[in-house]
Amino acid sequence: MRIKRTVLLTLVVLLISFAFVSKSSAVTIDEIIKRLEENQGKIKDLEADVVMEVNNVAGMITAQELKVWSKGDDKTKIEIVHSDAFEDDSLTFFPTTVIINGSKMSIGQRGKTQQVIDIEEIQDKGKVDKRYEPMEQFTLGMGLLKGMGDFLRKSEVSIVKEEGNKITLSIIPEETNLLMQKINMVVDMGRGVITQQKMYSNMGINFCRMEYEKKDEIWILRKFTMTNSFGQMGTSTVKVEYKNIQLNKGIENVMFEIK
Repeated sequence: MRIKRTVLLTLVVLLISFAFVSKSSAVTIDEIIKRLEENQGKIKDLEADVVMEVNNVAGMITAQELKVWSKGDDKTKIEIVHSDAFEDDSLTFFPTTVIINGSKMSIGQRGKTQQVIDIEEIQDKGKVDKRYEPMEQFTLGMGLLKGMGDFLRKSEVSIVKEEGNKITLSIIPEETNLLMQKINMVVDMGRGVITQQKMYSNMGINFCRMEYEKKDEIWILRKFTMTNSFGQMGTSTVKVEYKNIQLNKGIENVMFEIK
């Protein structure tokens, strides 16, 4: 179960890592938001292969290979290509496909009928059905990512340090939950991206570093490494890598259809 919680934290960070903001004596909150949204706003749709490796507190390593599609502000689809978890017969409820379209999420399981869930209900609970982690959280993260500008405008944001193009921010969300109490991060204003982040939650503290590459004049997340600290329970590490990234290819809406 700790593997699932570790990946759950990773997915929340995936959604935050593309766009965040703050205020400063040299720059304003609005200027930083605008800079980050300028880069993120260039992505109309995205397709990529994702490799996720989790080293849990017990030292057990598991890996997943995912296929990701994303379009606009409210459409995301993720399919499992391979997962070590499937080798464990106890995880028979692990989903193979998750789709977000607007306020609805569908979960397709092997040999099971597609289940449709209201996203707002998941957010109100602050957690998801244990059977559907971590794929459900990954997909939620991809979907919420695109509305991060509004999230930041509603949060309490302050600048802690400013060194050239690098600005260290402190963020307290308007509504805290089990996964997100406070966030510190470093913004690279030159590229309009987040390069480091520390997130505090009821489950512990996680620290992550992001690496980007420039494609079609857009800075896109390429690698992501996060270390989760669970106090006396120990630490875990999550590594995520995006491969074969394709941008703005005109993905059809039928890809995100929920039946």
